[in-house]
Amino acid sequence: MKLIEVVGTARSIAEYVNDDAGIEMMDGWLKQVEKNCQPFLRQIDYDLSAYTLYRGMFDIKATFFKMPTIQDRVPKNTPKIAHETIDDWCEENFGVKFRSTSLFCSGDEEQVTTYGDTVAIFPIGDFNTLYSKKVYDMYLSLKNAFRGERSAYKDIDQLTDNPKPFSQMFDPDSIRDVLDDNKSTFVKNDLKRACDSGNEIMVSCKSAYVLYIGDKGMWHKYLGKSQYVKDLREAN
Repeated sequence: MKLIEVVGTARSIAEYVNDDAGIEMMDGWLKQVEKNCQPFLRQIDYDLSAYTLYRGMFDIKATFFKMPTIQDRVPKNTPKIAHETIDDWCEENFGVKFRSTSLFCSGDEEQVTTYGDTVAIFPIGDFNTLYSKKVYDMYLSLKNAFRGERSAYKDIDQLTDNPKPFSQMFDPDSIRDVLDDNKSTFVKNDLKRACDSGNEIMVSCKSAYVLYIGDKGMWHKYLGKSQYVKDLREAN
């Protein structure tokens, strides 16, 4: 992962939230977010306490940094044919190749912990989001659709009540059938509802700021202490 404009060291914000100097440092990072992430802030009405994009990451190199988004992401777990089929379907129906150009996030801090240490994501400049009101995790749901297994996460994590044979998971037409049947559950660019859903959110952007949160509760501890964040919300 290439890092740009690295600030600080690989310490979580737990190192900053307990004294005035640390809060001031974090305020400085959030001022960069205010300057360069206006489309994101406007979509959430500047309410960071209610709407945060969480993501799990490994090998975090800094507390706060700018990260370019890979625009032709290669999937780690999803079969290539499924990845490409979903990507093409997203472009045909929503105008964006969401699977290969996105950071995968959630408004639910708990949801991301199995994917690494918790960070907050702030898309820089224009961006697009896609989530499903029904699908907690796209890949797991797709596997369930072809296996008929109950989800280990949520009862709603089912794309179909009539699972297909697993071999068809590698058949583009079968994948498209499942996606088409559930097209009405997918919503583009409604970030507040996406965060409220607790489901997987695909965030397609060119770059983003990353803030290493680490322990649960530290982000909201900072938000409760920062006068800058309170003034930002009230001013907008």
